[in-house]
Amino acid sequence: MNKVILSNTRLVREVDVKESKDLVIARFTVACNRTFDREKSDFINCVAFGKRAETIAKYFSKGSLINLEGRIQTGFYEKEGQKRNTFEVVVENFEFPQGNKNENKTNNQAEKKLQDIMGDDLIVVDDNEIPF
Repeated sequence: MNKVILSNTRLVREVDVKESKDLVIARFTVACNRTFDREKSDFINCVAFGKRAETIAKYFSKGSLINLEGRIQTGFYEKEGQKRNTFEVVVENFEFPQGNKNENKTNNQAEKKLQDIMGDDLIVVDDNEIPF
């Protein structure tokens, strides 16, 4: 099973949005703290498509906390005759993490806006419901 959950990650730069004929693509990178060494982080490239891409670009920016769920997608490219492997997380679901009271108030307002936009596609998960 190819399933990735990234919890309480931060965007490290602004979301890069590209629009083609019928599809919006948002690319961004998140920083994830390591469990055993909080001073080190992993930087993970992510991509979202369509309505998810539009919503992420609208409501998240550099420094924003975000929870993501998706799958890993691999690829490769050639540079100077050498093959290079890539990987990124294809976002299938996302949410605003639960934070302090001020953040929660902002997050609740944003969640209401997202609920209006996304309808039944928006799933809000409480951190206490995650089994690990």
